[in-house]
Amino acid sequence: IYHYRFQKGYSVQNVHPESEIPPGFSFSISPNLPNNLFLNTDTGQIHGTPVEALPATDFTITGKYLGETFATSIKIEISD
Repeated sequence: IYHYRFQKGYSVQNVHPESEIPPGFSFSISPNLPNNLFLNTDTGQIHGTPVEALPATDFTITGKYLGETFATSIKIEISD
């Protein structure tokens, strides 16, 4: 499981996945990301500037491609 540590107020860009994704993928995340962090549903990458602290929390990113579903778990932590 990937564990990402971010700091409140600092920009986060193009986090996960770490490999190239072919066109046609569709991504979602659960639970919802904290305020001001976003999931690019075409690439699966997370970006934004977190505005509040978050204890280490598990998220599931789900990708769909050509009728197949793939999932991976990540952990995000945001410090003050």
